[in-house]
Amino acid sequence: SGDPRGSDSDFSDYFNHIRNAMMNAWDQPSELLRGGKKLRTGVRIKIGRGGAITSTSLASSSGNAVWDESALAAARKVGRLDPLPDGLGDAGGFSIVV
Repeated sequence: SGDPRGSDSDFSDYFNHIRNAMMNAWDQPSELLRGGKKLRTGVRIKIGRGGAITSTSLASSSGNAVWDESALAAARKVGRLDPLPDGLGDAGGFSIVV
C-alpha cells in the first residue's frame, strides 16, 4: 500500500499522477457540494506493473452512497495510469488508497 500524500517519497511524482488522474475523472455530485459538507471517501485501487487499474474497492465510506459511488466510478473511468516506476510495488503490482 502507499500514501499519496508522501511528499518526501521517491514516488511522490507518481502518487501525484494517480491523484490528478482520479480528480480529473471524478464527476463530483454538485448537489452534495452545495451544502458545504465535507465528504471524504477512500478508494483502494490495484495498479498492475503496466499501469492498468486491475481492481477498485471502497476503503472508507463518506456515509453517502451517491458520493462513494461517484468516487468508485472515477477509478473505473481512469482505467489505466502510467506504468509503475521501478521499485514501487511488486511483481503483482501496487495497491493504494486515494
